[in-house]
Amino acid sequence: MTRLTAPRHEFDFITKVGRIDHAGALAMLQRHMGDREAVFRN
Repeated sequence: MTRLTAPRHEFDFITKVGRIDHAGALAMLQRHMGDREAVFRN
């Protein structure tokens, strides 16, 4: 699994507020980071 570059507090915030399991939060975070990368590339 790839290492996440997002700050730890951001990840904790997503898991607490979203009330979703760790896997769900991870998928959300990875998709979020992917969207930001796409924006920066364009």
